[in-house]
Amino acid sequence: MLARARVLAASETWSEALAAAQAAIEAFPASLAARRLRADLLAFSGRYDEAIAAYDAYLQEAPLDLEAARLSARVAGWAGDADEARERYEALVVAHPEATVIAAEATAKDAFYQARWREAVPAYEQWLALEPGSREAAFELAQSQAALGDLEAAGRRLHQLDTVVPVHRLARAASDRLERARRPSGDIYVSRRTSDGYDGLRLLDVAEQGGTFSMRLGASLPAEFGVVAGAISAGASGVERNGYRASAFGSYRFSPSWQVEGRGGVLEFDGNEGPSVEGRALVSWSPADHWRLFGGGERVAVLENMTTVDARLQATGGVAGLAFEGVTTAVQVAGARQSLSDGNGVASATVTASHALTRGTHELRLVGWGWYVGYDEPRADYFSPASFVRADIGFEWSWWLDRPRFRADRERRLAIGYLIGTDSDAVIYHHPSARLLFELPAGMAFEAGVSWIRSEVYQETNAHVGVRVGAPTRTTRTRD
Repeated sequence: MLARARVLAASETWSEALAAAQAAIEAFPASLAARRLRADLLAFSGRYDEAIAAYDAYLQEAPLDLEAARLSARVAGWAGDADEARERYEALVVAHPEATVIAAEATAKDAFYQARWREAVPAYEQWLALEPGSREAAFELAQSQAALGDLEAAGRRLHQLDTVVPVHRLARAASDRLERARRPSGDIYVSRRTSDGYDGLRLLDVAEQGGTFSMRLGASLPAEFGVVAGAISAGASGVERNGYRASAFGSYRFSPSWQVEGRGGVLEFDGNEGPSVEGRALVSWSPADHWRLFGGGERVAVLENMTTVDARLQATGGVAGLAFEGVTTAVQVAGARQSLSDGNGVASATVTASHALTRGTHELRLVGWGWYVGYDEPRADYFSPASFVRADIGFEWSWWLDRPRFRADRERRLAIGYLIGTDSDAVIYHHPSARLLFELPAGMAFEAGVSWIRSEVYQETNAHVGVRVGAPTRTTRTRD
């Protein structure tokens, strides 16, 4: 029966393999081999909570099985419970101080769980030096290398795992996604934003529909470029202007620390005396894992109402910010100082933050947002307060329809959020939202989102739908 269970497991017929292992346990209750096999099958079939319980029960009877203890710690990590995995590794290190390979694994895993990729790569290399045959170490080293942008090294390692017997299933899937990232990508999108408030100074219905083409270059794919073009319309109070928006964009990653990106294009509506030029250029520096500093300049159209549309009002100036993007917490602070084409000036700042309260298939995050804007001079044609502050706080609940099996795996997630806030005039704002991203194995993805802002002085609705075909791990570029 055990032999049959192993044969079924080799063909990934998990339910039948588990049934055979359970039958072996019932026939031979004292068989430790059968109990160990059942725990392994539960782990490899993705039933992580059951697997951990099975390993714990087995280790009560076979405390000297160090490999099973290591597997129980790994499975906790596979399940997304990094704290539980770390506790199990710490216990193993204390219980086996002479086992340098366990210490190396624990160090590498801790860096991996915390997304400290610059520490993870040398830690996994040390683990592999002590245990050259570890497929677990090789696979997660490749994931860490990819996170640092060394896609060429990651691809070679994944290919090695994909070609040995037995084939590493996740390595094959990760290798396929990495290879498809080299292919061109095409998006089509539709978006709409309606706004009405602040005594009609923000009153506009903007709709866009178009497409994007992009591709990456280089052995490690450090460069990306593409174009986006589409039709745009703006209307309010029975008046409508139709036009187009087109731009080219690109980015280049010099190293794990430095990246440049830029975008330039044109926007034109009916009745305009020629197109308006838009653009943005940013330089990003990551001094350490999770941290990013960025700065640059931009020129954008100010689409607040039909007056600003017809006047071709634009804002030009500098932008800068700091971002922390951790495993459970993300914070970004950004500011801008711009000159408007009508001679006015404006300073603005935004703060966004989120923290995961729970993790797993169902994730709950605490979310906060703040915005400040101040104009040099008031204008009768658009919302231009001398000083205005708004802050929202709330929650976002995410349901992973299919949990990612590894970093940069396909994403299938529904997120629903609700924020409540106030402004410097003590007005209350309600801000519900919903987003869906569903990626298919063959390189297609469907993305949709909608959000509402409701208050006594301002109302806004945003909606977008996009479909991507081609390379994975890219976001549909709506309203680029």
